[in-house]
Amino acid sequence: MKLSREEIISRYAAGERRFAGVDLTALDLHQLELSQIDLSGAELCRCNLSDADLSQADLSGADLSEANLTQIDLHKADLSGVDLSVANLTGANLEEADLSGVDLSQANLTGANLQNADLSGVDLSEANLQEANLRGADISGADVSNSRYCQTTFPSGKIRNDHCE
Repeated sequence: MKLSREEIISRYAAGERRFAGVDLTALDLHQLELSQIDLSGAELCRCNLSDADLSQADLSGADLSEANLTQIDLHKADLSGVDLSVANLTGANLEEADLSGVDLSQANLTGANLQNADLSGVDLSEANLQEANLRGADISGADVSNSRYCQTTFPSGKIRNDHCE
């Protein structure tokens, strides 16, 4: 079911939180307050969610490929199994988020806060992790091949500068 920005706003304001499986492809949802929303399995590719609040949201299994997620708040969100390939997550707050099994290949995570996030089994190949904070994150089994990190804080607290250009 394809929904408009206005429909999401009015239904969310009326107390509805379950929007599982909806089609929001390429929709402009920037700056919306949608905390605790259920968008599991939703189509959000090429969507603009910049500066939106989706803290504690359920986005498991959603397609957020090529989405604009700059400065988004995804604190404690469930993003397990999400496609975030080629997404722009510059300055995103992903603290304590569940990103297990997520495809973040070629994603831009410049300045993102991933502190204490679950990144186990994540595909971070060719991702930009410059100035990202991974302190306390679980990156076991993550693929970081050809990733770019400069001033990146790794789980141990060590800052790495070996891929600065």
